[in-house]
Amino acid sequence: MSNETVGNRILNKSVDFIFSKNNAKYLLLIMIMGAILRGIVANNVGPVADEVVFGTHAIDIISSGVINNQNQAQVWFYLTDISYKIFGVTSIGGRFLSIFFGTLTILLVYLLGKRIFNEKIALIAAFLFSVSAYFIRYALMEMDEAMIFFVLFSIYLFIKGLEEKKKISYLSVLFMAVAVLIKPIAIPFAFPLIIYFFYFIKKEPVGERKKFLNKNYKRIVLSIILFLFLMMPVFAYNIILYKQKGITDIQFSRFFNINREVFAGLAGYDQTFSIDVLFSVGLSSAFDAFSLYDPAISLLALGGFFLILFKKEYKKGKAIVLLHAIPFIFIAGTAYLATHFASFVPLLSLSAAVFIHSMSKIFKKEKNQKVLIFTFLALVFIINIYLLMPNLTSKSAVFKLRDYAISNFNENDIIIADARIYRGRIAWMLNDKAYLESSHFQELLKINQGLPKTTQADLYFIECVPDDCGWGTISNQPEFNQSVEQLVEFMGNNSVQEKIIYGGGEEFPGEPYFKVYKIRIDTNPQIYSVIYQTHDWFYYPVGWAKDDWYDKYTPSGIFQISLNRIGKTALWIAVITAMLSPVVLLKITREVFMKPKTLTQLGPSHPA
Repeated sequence: MSNETVGNRILNKSVDFIFSKNNAKYLLLIMIMGAILRGIVANNVGPVADEVVFGTHAIDIISSGVINNQNQAQVWFYLTDISYKIFGVTSIGGRFLSIFFGTLTILLVYLLGKRIFNEKIALIAAFLFSVSAYFIRYALMEMDEAMIFFVLFSIYLFIKGLEEKKKISYLSVLFMAVAVLIKPIAIPFAFPLIIYFFYFIKKEPVGERKKFLNKNYKRIVLSIILFLFLMMPVFAYNIILYKQKGITDIQFSRFFNINREVFAGLAGYDQTFSIDVLFSVGLSSAFDAFSLYDPAISLLALGGFFLILFKKEYKKGKAIVLLHAIPFIFIAGTAYLATHFASFVPLLSLSAAVFIHSMSKIFKKEKNQKVLIFTFLALVFIINIYLLMPNLTSKSAVFKLRDYAISNFNENDIIIADARIYRGRIAWMLNDKAYLESSHFQELLKINQGLPKTTQADLYFIECVPDDCGWGTISNQPEFNQSVEQLVEFMGNNSVQEKIIYGGGEEFPGEPYFKVYKIRIDTNPQIYSVIYQTHDWFYYPVGWAKDDWYDKYTPSGIFQISLNRIGKTALWIAVITAMLSPVVLLKITREVFMKPKTLTQLGPSHPA
């Protein structure tokens, strides 16, 4: 038997395996693959700057009693705190929401694809999304991937409710509110649903429109009330905070011009939407992100967009494309970081699937169509695995050091962290330890010298070997770098080197990244209170261990007390709703697979 024949047999069997009629079975396999890829990369890839802000603020936030903070993402913070309680303050604990809801989004992509197009496109889109290097790379301690799950779930339920029952779905409103409480950038995704509602009315026969509106009048009113009630954590916090301190959170400050100077200069937090930003930076940032992290899917999606907008066969997909237009423009003109554009990867996957499906129909024989689809999917898989390879094969030194700290640093140990390590990384990695940045080391020595020595403690020093561990600015500060090098030299001559932690992922893979030194010192327990007083990070105390912070308030009077209680009740309803959402999704999925297939769902390649 020739090699060519063997190759053809393997290819044909692979094609038949992938496109078996048991789509539920293979959708499950796709989700398992997506979950594994997300889990491995999330455990390995190094943190970006915002992660260690949000990831640190989430630690023990429930115990603080706050119902909102400066970023308006309280459901995410509460859920991540719960995740920390289960998995510990680790890479998986901090990124669990992105892994979990990112995996469930694969299922939503399938459901949306099946409802809007057909089952074949849905399965292709689910596969593409499951291996999306962009979405996998950004499964971080960030809100975007959890947020887009609830946005897509809301969109799906909204369309489903109108198409099947001609009613607004309360669940759709509920999940959109949860999305906003996970990240306020979800708001631009909510406005297009209003547009779609009126678009749906317009499609109705003239005589049915009034009847349709009458049928939904009560639902519209109740939906508005439900949405506003769930926003009470944000409203209550800002009303009380403004009355007591004259300030608000970042979002109210920037968009309503309230004491904007409080947050001026914080990475553009004092800025609002700008046309200049959209065209000068936003669009180019989006292009760079998509082309860098998901070039194959993005290129295929461009062809898919054209087909959806101009080819009658796929015209039903226009709604889902246009539903993303408003939020894309808003994000590109306001918050153009790569992590925010990850929210559009599900749309890219659906559009790319449309293109692949359309190209396969060049062939008349179904077998040849399947071979072409398989080839496309195999190429995307190979390209994306190649892009992810650094983060699939090695782990970031930041997370290695966190694991080391959990296992090796005790309660009474004093840890001096090289100030060339980004402050947020220090706060997250050592949040539950008696740590101090090296810039305070001389001050600590002076205080320690003035105290009676009643005990001994192990003092560890963590060196940043590359001289810049996350700041990106140390090369411009030679005097600062030299001062730290003097401390490194001192510790090298007077202590024992305990551990070398090597870089991994995208940061210095295989090279020394951290060195841990150890020395025994005489001290006094009073020194720990001095150390813990330094544990602040980005406006808030680490682990919410202190009694006060810039936006802390105590409700005063019956109005504020009642408002705060309503806000906390709404917050917990949103948190519990988010936790129960997978059950709702699985129930809907079961109904979809149990429902008899229509000719439309079977796809154009199936004979009538």
